[in-house]
Amino acid sequence: MISNHLDLGDPEVLEAIRDVRDEKTPTSWCLLGYVPKTARIKLICKGEGSVNELVGEASDAKLHFGYFRYEMSETWKFVVVAWCGEAVPATLKGN
Repeated sequence: MISNHLDLGDPEVLEAIRDVRDEKTPTSWCLLGYVPKTARIKLICKGEGSVNELVGEASDAKLHFGYFRYEMSETWKFVVVAWCGEAVPATLKGN
């Protein structure tokens, strides 16, 4: 990666995050990843299912960020997951 700061400027990424945060939309999670050799974050996919669906989309060979919404005690909770697959090269795992 070129920078120590993530670039979340992609409108598609921001819209996916807004969709997850809006309980009126059916979107309950989104999976984000890197644009190769940059610090830019891109949308991989989004969905309406459970966290198991999100995990099923993550690759063992890539770094991902997941964002999902769930309800607990009549309150919406939001969780960010940093995913580092087992097959990610050691040089990327340390960054």
